[in-house]
Amino acid sequence: MKLTSSHRRWLYTAHPITWILAENAAGHIVLECLALGLIQEGPRSGQWKLTQAGGVVWRKLCGMG
Repeated sequence: MKLTSSHRRWLYTAHPITWILAENAAGHIVLECLALGLIQEGPRSGQWKLTQAGGVVWRKLCGMG
């Protein structure tokens, strides 16, 4: 599956230290990123954060990799 601009925009919201994502993503975006292994459950209910693989994508989006 190819990342859409919606996927990229949401992944780009990750906090640079905690990798916690904005909580306003559409359900299908969350499910698709979860299926790709880019996110995992965050410390609070309804919160998501990047996985290691998601961090690689995030660094590329930020021009760091």
